[in-house]
Amino acid sequence: GEFSGNSLLRNGEKEGFVELNFSIDRKDVIIKRILKRGKEAIKQEAGYIIINNEKKDMTPVELKAKIYELLGYPINLLSKSKDAIFRFTVYTPQEEMKQILFETPDIRLDTLRRVFDIDKYKNIRENCVIYTREIKSKKAGLLGLADGLDDRRKELEENKKKIIQILEKLEPLQIKLEKTRTIISEHKIVFEKKEKEAKELLDKKRELTILENQLKDKVIQVGKNNDRIRVLKESISEDIEEKKSWLKKNEDIIDRKKELSELLIGHTKEKEKIHNDIQRSVINIQNAEQTKNKVSKIDKCPTCLQKMDEGHKTRICSNSDKIIEENKVKEKNSKENLSLVLEKINSIEKEIEEIRSKEKKIIQIKSEINIFEEKRKTISVLEEENKNIKAEVGEINKKKAVLSESIENVTEIEEELLELKKKYEELRDGERRIELEKVSLEKEKEGMEKLSFILLEEIKKKEEAKKKILKLNSYKNWLEEYFVNLVIAMEKYVMAKIYREFNELFQRWLDMLIEDETITARLDEEFTPIINQNGYDVDFVNLSGGEKQSVALAYRLALNKVLNTLIETIRTKDLIILDEPTEGFSSEQIDKIKEVLEELMIKQIIIVSHETKIESYVDKTIRINKEEHISSVIG
Repeated sequence: GEFSGNSLLRNGEKEGFVELNFSIDRKDVIIKRILKRGKEAIKQEAGYIIINNEKKDMTPVELKAKIYELLGYPINLLSKSKDAIFRFTVYTPQEEMKQILFETPDIRLDTLRRVFDIDKYKNIRENCVIYTREIKSKKAGLLGLADGLDDRRKELEENKKKIIQILEKLEPLQIKLEKTRTIISEHKIVFEKKEKEAKELLDKKRELTILENQLKDKVIQVGKNNDRIRVLKESISEDIEEKKSWLKKNEDIIDRKKELSELLIGHTKEKEKIHNDIQRSVINIQNAEQTKNKVSKIDKCPTCLQKMDEGHKTRICSNSDKIIEENKVKEKNSKENLSLVLEKINSIEKEIEEIRSKEKKIIQIKSEINIFEEKRKTISVLEEENKNIKAEVGEINKKKAVLSESIENVTEIEEELLELKKKYEELRDGERRIELEKVSLEKEKEGMEKLSFILLEEIKKKEEAKKKILKLNSYKNWLEEYFVNLVIAMEKYVMAKIYREFNELFQRWLDMLIEDETITARLDEEFTPIINQNGYDVDFVNLSGGEKQSVALAYRLALNKVLNTLIETIRTKDLIILDEPTEGFSSEQIDKIKEVLEELMIKQIIIVSHETKIESYVDKTIRINKEEHISSVIG
């Protein structure tokens, strides 16, 4: 968080990484973090951590959290960009060694509060002020809510009295309503019985009307049937028997037509064959005449190309004449046969045409016979229907007589029913009026009960608000009179304990480091070094370079020791890195550093220094050489 990506990644490089291998709590750990140059900026990429050969890829934030877990640092420091605990327990850059001593007392004290994790006491005090202010605000709101409690209780009592008055009115009204309902119930039985009787009579009356309508329909239907029978009889043809006789005489024409059709097909094929024979004869005559004409005009044979003599020409012409004569005879015979076949075909076609004419007449006669049969059947059906209708009319007349006798007193029953209905409606109206009065009182009672419920809820809330006010007062008194004073006392106790240990270590190690015996130092209550020389206080900025470095180193080491003692979870207590701790020191002061470091009793101390004398008392020396901006280990 202190350096930008540009200051860490070498110019021209697209990617760089740092890999650190260390041991902690018997764990072998390797951490790798990666920088990558993008289009706009240099950013950290995901890296990895290997713990006892188990590798996990992690984002930069996840890696930082894992390192905090390994080092045992408080997790609340994870979100801070600079880790003060690491700076004051493990490694402080050279340029920051004296920084804390140059700060104002307030800033220095706040820094140390954070480092020692005792700024929580200050936060607690500030939070107590905020919380007390919140209590006052809540109390002010609750005071308004609790106001008017006695008025609401009085209003509730008055409301309860009104409900009792309504209940006193409802009781006699309920008795009256029940009595009215009993009378209505009894009257309803009489009314329903009479209504049932009237309904039965009305059903009979309706049935009589239906029978009269049916009777009219039956009479009309008989008339319609008779008219139709008359029309059908008039439309029946008188010569139907003659037509049936003619149809019987001509029933074999279908077979004759089939026989003639077969003969026609045979003669048609024969005609086509004769046509083909005539055509062949004509073609043969034409070919022979062409051959005869061609031979009379040529001198050489077109096949063998030899000169043709007159005898050979004569033979060919004679042969051609013979073919012509034979085919003319064939042509004549074929034409005579064709004439005979054509006569037969015409005769057959004429007979077939006569048969077709008869077929049309047969179809017409059959249709007339079918129509006749249908009319005769219809007449039978209609006559049978008229017979059935006359029987039904007799039955209807019998039913009419019975029904007419049973509905003679229907008017009297209807008048009684109307009177009963009128009385029933009057009783129902009386019931509704009582119900409306009862419902009105019940709604008024319900409204009063709802109001009582609202008042009870409001009273409950006001009582709860009153209880909360008392509780908030007790919280406020406890915070202001006890808790804050206790926090101040705890902070003073912790700060005093830290101060004593810090001041003791600072004085002892400064006495060991500083050469001038006239200079002494101590820490004031704000952890500011008070330098005294020959009985006079000297400002830190007025000291020499070596004296400033001695004070800064003693302060730094004392702070390291106190922090490692105070924060038990830290796992870096056995490591410290000192960056140029001897800058400005004399040779004797460099020797004294060895004594100070031995008193620290730290297992691993790494010193970055240009001072060769330090090599005399360290266990291992690593030399670094830098050429052309590249550092490398040379021994």
